[in-house]
Amino acid sequence: MNRYLRIGATVVALLVALAVVGNARAAFVTSGDTITGTLGDWVDAGYVQQQDKLWTYVTSSDLDLATSITFTVDALADGTYIHTLSIGGIDYTESGATLDYTISITTPNNNGLNNFVFQSATLDTTTVGVGSTAIKALYADSETPFLTLTSTDGSAATSAITGDLTTLYIAESWTVESNGYINQTFNTFTEGAIPEPLSIGVWTLLLACVGVSVTLRRRHKA
Repeated sequence: MNRYLRIGATVVALLVALAVVGNARAAFVTSGDTITGTLGDWVDAGYVQQQDKLWTYVTSSDLDLATSITFTVDALADGTYIHTLSIGGIDYTESGATLDYTISITTPNNNGLNNFVFQSATLDTTTVGVGSTAIKALYADSETPFLTLTSTDGSAATSAITGDLTTLYIAESWTVESNGYINQTFNTFTEGAIPEPLSIGVWTLLLACVGVSVTLRRRHKA
């Protein structure tokens, strides 16, 4: 099964689960600007619903279930939202660890006025020593990532996201040398609104205005 089918099947199943079980996992899946727990909590719950974001756990390997995770959201004055998944310490014994998940905007349409889409992604780490690398690959609807970000020894990487995407499939991996340690991995996604396409009526009005303007200029020249 390709990543696109996995994304669709996973998100649909979990949206149904949200409607059925409601707050059955309220101890971990809560609303609010900050949600904190462990990887094991996320694995057990399967998802985290934070405002209009659905963070869905897919799979992981060689990553301690006791690893701390924190989901945060910050609203900026310009209407942009910053969503971050912070992942706790990873040492050399977990080198080669992987984590796959999806992040979806569950209400991309805001009262019919604006569509919300992902606009950018950032990967950052805080590290000790040298030889620590985190890689985040982003997928949309194919087996090939459309974007790959790398953070080495605490460097940050960021890039714009195009295509008006509302669901991202993320595949992360870590490499840690014996003298290195990753304190935190920060996965940040910005979400913003794009204007709705202009209606035929609006386009007709705009074209009419342009026509009137051209006519007036021609009369003035004459």
